[in-house]
Amino acid sequence: MASNIVRKLFNLSLWNTSAAAINFVANILIAKILGIDVFGEFAYLSSITALFSLLIIFIPPNYAIIRYQDDTKFKFVFTAFFTLFSVLLIIPVLLFQNLTDIPVWLFYMFAFSTSFQAYIDTSLQAENKLNRY
Repeated sequence: MASNIVRKLFNLSLWNTSAAAINFVANILIAKILGIDVFGEFAYLSSITALFSLLIIFIPPNYAIIRYQDDTKFKFVFTAFFTLFSVLLIIPVLLFQNLTDIPVWLFYMFAFSTSFQAYIDTSLQAENKLNRY
């Protein structure tokens, strides 16, 4: 029993460490190959996108997970909320597009992918399928 838990924790730590290493190498490659200006734009875009992602937690993840598990209809409410949020995400992207030199479509795709990750994380936690994450 204890060895099974230790193995799961080790696997999780290994995946987290691998993801952090890939992120670190990607950041270095962006800075080295594309230049500091592009890296600065990327960091700035990440900050703005993180602020937009706060909108998706209008339904807090912990509440959504519990509700998702208890009420079978909430799955559709949560999915509809995310879909509506994804469409409306274009509004803050258009409002803040002048703050960055990155094209609007790329700005939107980056913001969408960040919020989509939060949706997938919440859904998989609620379905107890985090091993697919």
